[in-house]
Amino acid sequence: MKRLPESLTGKWAVGTTLIYVILIIVFFLFMAIGMIDIDKGHWLDITLGIAVPIALIAFVLSIIAIRKERTILTLCSLALGILVVLFLLTHSLYIHD
Repeated sequence: MKRLPESLTGKWAVGTTLIYVILIIVFFLFMAIGMIDIDKGHWLDITLGIAVPIALIAFVLSIIAIRKERTILTLCSLALGILVVLFLLTHSLYIHD
């Protein structure tokens, strides 16, 4: 099985997944060094408001790309998209406002 996708849809799926992962990593790095406090402000809401649509777009693109070619990175994009969808379906169970 190939690692890198050759189709344009597969490349977009992997690229948007990479943007999502980088955005989440940068958010957690800012939290780790103390620039962002999760309890003050709405940084988590803003970050998830940007990151989740990007991940959902990557998920849809990876579903389309899987039909044409199966590559490792496209399958990883699909798996991460499934996790994001599961997060969206279950996160309201754990909100205690």
